[in-house]
Amino acid sequence: MNPNHHCLSLCALMLALVSSASLTRATDSHPTDPGMIVQRELGNKLDDYLSRMEAFGFHGAMLIEVDGEVVLAKGYGTADRRLNTPITTQTVFDIGSLSKQFLAAAALLLESQGRLSVSDTIEVHLENVPDDKRGITIHQLLTHTAGLPYLPRTDNPLAEQLTSEPGERYAYSNVGYTLLGRVLDAAAGEPFEDFISREIFRKIGMDQTWFRKDLPDTQPHMARAYTDDTDQGTPAEMRLPARLRGGGDVISTLGDLLLWEHALQNRTILDDSSTNRFFTEHARNDADTMGYAYGWMVFRTPRATRIVAHAGNYGGFNCDYRRYVDEGMTIVCLSNQFINGRSMRDAVMNNVSLIAIGGDAAWPPKPISPNDRKDQPAPQGRFETDPGGVITVEQIGDRLHLHADSQAAMTAVFLPDANESEREFAAFASRESDRVVSGFMAGDTEPFTEHVSPSLQHSAARSIAERCAAMIEAHGPFTGAHALGATPVSDTNGRVFLRATFERGERLIQITWSGRRIIHFAEADRLPTREFLPIEDGAFAAYDIFTNRSAILHFETPDNGEPRLRITAGMNEHLARAIHQPPD
Repeated sequence: MNPNHHCLSLCALMLALVSSASLTRATDSHPTDPGMIVQRELGNKLDDYLSRMEAFGFHGAMLIEVDGEVVLAKGYGTADRRLNTPITTQTVFDIGSLSKQFLAAAALLLESQGRLSVSDTIEVHLENVPDDKRGITIHQLLTHTAGLPYLPRTDNPLAEQLTSEPGERYAYSNVGYTLLGRVLDAAAGEPFEDFISREIFRKIGMDQTWFRKDLPDTQPHMARAYTDDTDQGTPAEMRLPARLRGGGDVISTLGDLLLWEHALQNRTILDDSSTNRFFTEHARNDADTMGYAYGWMVFRTPRATRIVAHAGNYGGFNCDYRRYVDEGMTIVCLSNQFINGRSMRDAVMNNVSLIAIGGDAAWPPKPISPNDRKDQPAPQGRFETDPGGVITVEQIGDRLHLHADSQAAMTAVFLPDANESEREFAAFASRESDRVVSGFMAGDTEPFTEHVSPSLQHSAARSIAERCAAMIEAHGPFTGAHALGATPVSDTNGRVFLRATFERGERLIQITWSGRRIIHFAEADRLPTREFLPIEDGAFAAYDIFTNRSAILHFETPDNGEPRLRITAGMNEHLARAIHQPPD
């Protein structure tokens, strides 16, 4: 439920409508996914792009509808790593803050039934409203202009401190939608979840969409959420704190969101007047490039066209729903993975949009199949980098897995074209991660709170301190921490791997940084690995799906007969010599 939604999209409200059964009448079917659609030249082009991105680490379900026709509906990557379950059009995801649009629609629907007015102040519907919040309107809650904070500190939104005067400015607030939920409860005379499920979801056939409290006991198509290598479980296993109720708690699929899109176009739920207000920009700060409607963000593209969109996060789940109003296009991405602090939607949505309108987009290298590779398998083993460190190469299937054990080796493998600011970030993140771990082990959370969002300081510090205490209990007194290195992905993002030692053992710890802030702390099972895929000319390629940066690997045997690997990226080159192992 991040306010920095990279949401840029809408499908035209004037689109010719497609049947709600379109995801089950695929022109290019798949035996394990009867809802898959890949059609027209554009659908095939988008599928080629996303299949390449999948090869290099993209995981998600994608829907693209253009001029009333679904050209692509398909899953890529993995829904459950343990079972190697693929993502399909039937896969169920938590949609985070996309849920807000359903609360906004419910408010407009209740208004049309005469049970509230968006101009009502909240004390019309709620009792015991504190003086500082009397006068807040439903409209202000819908548009994030009520002056409430981004994240809650308590389970009672009425107890939160205002950050600005109501109506003064736009500031994205999950607390505001939690309070909106209480208003909807009162106006509907029942929990808003029950009202929305009956009056919206079931009415238009969204049979695979639920609020978390209503999830069926068994749901075979649920994705598991992952943040880097941490498995956070299915939506059913991920508890939503009561203080976030209303901010985002809906579980859905591509097909059901397409039904919702068509219901909006058809005015099935909201009439013309309500629909226009639903999508009209009501709030924008003077310096902002984004405005807010009711549960939707509003943007202008570089082409001066309008987009109504929203994104959502919860744990590793992330999504983006873009409606390109003036260009007759809808794009939806649902995913279950965050990598290095970045969501999968960030990797693909802008390029998919560019491809769909015929623009230029960055494309990954095209991997070749093992059958097309005519050279011998690549050497495996350990290679020493200069100025120190070891890269271990392991071949699994047709891919090479490179493991790195030091900063020099991690830079060569993960960001071989690192610039000075990226190298500085790696040094900074390693140094500060060392302080953070050593601090927690000594009961000092201050090094951590220096580097985390204020809204998360207390709860996150308490959770991590408990985990560190559990390590000490299991392995004995803490004796030290050593940062092995960072895997930078930019000059503000990356992961640091540390070895924490205890009297009776050691643990590997991973800290993820984003925007030079810590966003994830976890024990790791292994050192970082990067996959290189076979491409033409006997080489192997790695590709960063977020930055579009490639690294090319060649194995060489110079005249002196000493095998080595060479990793190049841009003008940078890294060499590593084979380490000869003594005979057994």
